[in-house]
Amino acid sequence: MKTSRFLAVLFAAGVVAIVPSAAYGDSGTFSGTITTTACGPMHPIQVAAGETTIDVVATADVAGNDITLELFDPGGNHVAHGDTLTSPEEIVYSSENLQPGTWNAQVCPFQGGIIVEPATYTGAWTTSSGPVVGTPGSTPGGTGSTPVVKHVAGKLSFSPATVVDPQRTEGEPLNFWDGANNYWESGPWGTTTQNSFIHRSSDGGLEFHVDSPVGRRTRPRTPRFRWRAMRRAASRASIRSTAISTRRATRATTSG
Repeated sequence: MKTSRFLAVLFAAGVVAIVPSAAYGDSGTFSGTITTTACGPMHPIQVAAGETTIDVVATADVAGNDITLELFDPGGNHVAHGDTLTSPEEIVYSSENLQPGTWNAQVCPFQGGIIVEPATYTGAWTTSSGPVVGTPGSTPGGTGSTPVVKHVAGKLSFSPATVVDPQRTEGEPLNFWDGANNYWESGPWGTTTQNSFIHRSSDGGLEFHVDSPVGRRTRPRTPRFRWRAMRRAASRASIRSTAISTRRATRATTSG
């Protein structure tokens, strides 16, 4: 069974960086050289049975070099063309019946777009078995009649909702899976409080716990105790001051 991972492709100074995350499928990288008139070599992409999407991207090492990206199926048929700006270029090809086998990606020069030779490039690809993303189509229902909507069955499934914290409500939470399979959640408690909570689940989201220095609270209890102690001290000082004032008033009356 293939390792579950997703590739986020980042471009910095003409270099492709691959960042693993969570999804399903396979992945790989490639590099090559093109000229003003010749495409680069074919770069194989392995597609397994049940996979539905190919995501391939390429970038010229010189950002000013204008490239195109091509995708071919296992039979050698040209199925997709990527040409938006200069570089990078990307193709996302999806099908519920994606043919398993060896697909190929190829980088080619845009006519008149290569300004520096040799024009080298790097790229990356990933496959996934998630549901095909897109807007369901429709079939015509005849002249003057309402079209018949074509519903496409999806592959998404949902578990029962999990209450992260029944005591603290949050808005617009952030969710994050770390490398140790912990599920983190954080959200603001409210604008007036300017306070946020962080919860962590170590069992795949079945149960969450507040993550803070004391385990159950977002700050230690010491400041509250100190405030109470200060109030008690102030109260005792006030009582002593009242008693002293009373004695002084009594002495003044007696002396008079």
